[in-house]
Amino acid sequence: MSENEEIIVNEEVVEESTDKSGTTFATNISNFFSENKSGLIKWASIPLVIIVLTVVWRVWWLPQRNVEANIKLAKLYHFYKSDSMDVVLKGKRKVTSAPEIARSYWLTSKGKEAALMAATAYLKQGKYKKAIDFFDKCNSNDNTLKASILAGKASCYSELKDLSKAGSLYLQAAKIGDNEFTAMYYKKAGIHFEMSKEYGKAVKAYTALKTEYAGTGIQEISDIDRYIYKAKALNGDLEKD
Repeated sequence: MSENEEIIVNEEVVEESTDKSGTTFATNISNFFSENKSGLIKWASIPLVIIVLTVVWRVWWLPQRNVEANIKLAKLYHFYKSDSMDVVLKGKRKVTSAPEIARSYWLTSKGKEAALMAATAYLKQGKYKKAIDFFDKCNSNDNTLKASILAGKASCYSELKDLSKAGSLYLQAAKIGDNEFTAMYYKKAGIHFEMSKEYGKAVKAYTALKTEYAGTGIQEISDIDRYIYKAKALNGDLEKD
């Protein structure tokens, strides 16, 4: 057999082998789908089920839970406004306590409102660790309210003598709020940093207040230069100058 004839034969063998491999592969794929059709359909339907459940949860279940929480929370407002914190925290006949509403409806906006009510009540009663637990359950899309929540936690840490943590939280509150109502948190942050002997951080907090609210005439900056000077002196910055 010549060399050319051998090459032709080999090519025919390769082509035949390739054809058989392709046919075998296609057959295997076909058999796989036939044998596992029900399983594949089941797996393919999982995303659809998840989507349907998510829609039901957001459109029906969650709003219903929020309404339930609101009805229970409404009964507490009178006691909260009248400073009856024992009732707010423990409840009474036909009145569910704020902590219980917060725990039962924690996914809803009214549940988070109940958590804020409970946190504030615990803070007023001097139960600072419990107050922090419920402040951590609070959430809001409103920046001013977010700042108030952080400031509430800061107040708790201040009472617990964790002055550095309190200063950091007050600083976060000031930056998130970014308005004249939350400007005071810069000064509170600086004061707490001073007390924790973090004088450099105190200088930055006081300076931020002066810079951000210059010309606004708010009370907090009326004597801010004195605070800055004192913090710089304690930090040794005046000696460097």
